[in-house]
Amino acid sequence: MASRESKKGFPLWIIIVIIIAILGGAWLVSDYFWGNSEEGNSVPVLCSDSEENMSKMQEYAMNGMCIDNAGSHEDYCYSSTELVDFYCAPTASPREEQFCFGGTIINCQAMGFSKCENSTCV
Repeated sequence: MASRESKKGFPLWIIIVIIIAILGGAWLVSDYFWGNSEEGNSVPVLCSDSEENMSKMQEYAMNGMCIDNAGSHEDYCYSSTELVDFYCAPTASPREEQFCFGGTIINCQAMGFSKCENSTCV
């Protein structure tokens, strides 16, 4: 008769505890470094747009930048006649809930400019 060897690995409950510990540790670390904790050392960045409170003509003639928690986002030329403008959105939300949105494509010629160059309408 052949002897039957038992193959044992880690019990399932130990694997589950390890996974929970790793996820919990990641959550605590992210809270500390990204400002979701009272003990954290970072402060959330309020969305700001360098072209805020300007007329549209002034705004599109200036190389603008929007800054939020994800970093800085510069306006850029999508084509030789179109500018992508970043701004804080949604505009109806409080500033602490806003983020930089870059979905607005501006046709420079339709705004009275001749083209888009160096991230501005000229």
